[in-house]
Amino acid sequence: MSKSALIAHSRWLAACFVAAACWWSPSAQAVVGTVDSAPAATLLLPYFETDLANPNGPQTTVRVSNASATAMLLHATLYTDLGIPTLQFDTYLTGYDSVDIDMRLLFKGIVPQTASAGQDPTDRISPRGPLSQDINFASCSGILPPPGLPPTTPGGLPANTTWDAGTLEAIRAAHTGQASTLWSGQCGAVAHGDNIARGYMTIDTVNNCTMRYPSDPGYFAPNFAGDVTYQNVLYGTATTIDRMQRRTVLTENLVPVEAWYNDPVVSTPGIQTFYGRFNGNTAIDGREALGTVWTSRNMEGSAYAYETQFVVWRDPGQAVSPFACGGALPAPFPLTTREVAAFDEEENVTFASNNLIPYATQLVDGASLSPYTFGIVRFDLGLADGTVRQGYVSSRILRLGAYDAMTFPGALLMTAPQAQCMGANPSPPMCANVPPPSIGVGRDIQF
Repeated sequence: MSKSALIAHSRWLAACFVAAACWWSPSAQAVVGTVDSAPAATLLLPYFETDLANPNGPQTTVRVSNASATAMLLHATLYTDLGIPTLQFDTYLTGYDSVDIDMRLLFKGIVPQTASAGQDPTDRISPRGPLSQDINFASCSGILPPPGLPPTTPGGLPANTTWDAGTLEAIRAAHTGQASTLWSGQCGAVAHGDNIARGYMTIDTVNNCTMRYPSDPGYFAPNFAGDVTYQNVLYGTATTIDRMQRRTVLTENLVPVEAWYNDPVVSTPGIQTFYGRFNGNTAIDGREALGTVWTSRNMEGSAYAYETQFVVWRDPGQAVSPFACGGALPAPFPLTTREVAAFDEEENVTFASNNLIPYATQLVDGASLSPYTFGIVRFDLGLADGTVRQGYVSSRILRLGAYDAMTFPGALLMTAPQAQCMGANPSPPMCANVPPPSIGVGRDIQF
């Protein structure tokens, strides 16, 4: 491209960005059935880690925001690194409001202090701005605000916690791979032996304060009869710090999962949806599935001492049960992969072992997947037997010994429904509204 053409192109892009800023609306770019950067009805924190003993160890903080003027009630669920739900709580946002969820505080039993209009008539807990709605959720009486200091105490932390000491200890044990009274002394996570709580979190828009998990009957139901709503209004970020490793703040977007109650791409039985493993793939949740084929940046070594860690979240494909501590992991673990291909800057390729990403969520050392200093890694997160599974990938690129880090979301190459329907002959009815992938992927591409 010539210099003059490049300048013209840059001016055109700038004009587009200005126009987009002036005419932005929460759903302007949303496309159900893809993973796009738009507000959503469900947010996924694909991986967190919190050192339960060392305040300088790794910790994760989440910020969730409401893109609309309408007040929202949210339901958060924590899962272990094997995808077993452990705890849930509700939080409330007025219009255009934001809330911070500090995972370190959460594992001390301290949840965000919020309340709807009925529990907060003077707006001391959840203030209402001039353009914001503030309504009452009567179902939250006695639940919001969570136990803590009176709201008239500025800046104070709760004097007592949401969970009793026994429950709190059970939750901490559950996320560190120890025997937990949540499951009568069984385990529900991988025991890494470092006292770091690991897992992932989902956040859904709901219409009432609820004690149900996404795996429970009634959380999703036909004709809007369940707890969840289809309001695509949430967005957010996750920030991770590890002072012991001199790794600066890593901030990544939460993964948006859009919902629609009657779009065939997310409402046709048999098609993969985000919560499909909890409802027999009936598509009752109406949440779009994530991708199954991703690619992301990799940098290892060199004069600048780079190191890449991949955040990889995977759908186990079924509800997972607790298991006897010290024994084999429950089905379907360890998860295999269909293909992990590493490319260098000259497009040489190496295929990694298919058993290096075995859990529902994990940090994966880039050097274990790629022998190259610079390049990309392509992930097909289906199973080795060809079973399609959704997942998510992003890169954390660190410079060792310095407060210097970058994050890159993975590039989506194929959604789970596209992989389900690719090459199906004859095409099953559920594939009628699934668009084909924009590019071919795999070893069998011919030129």
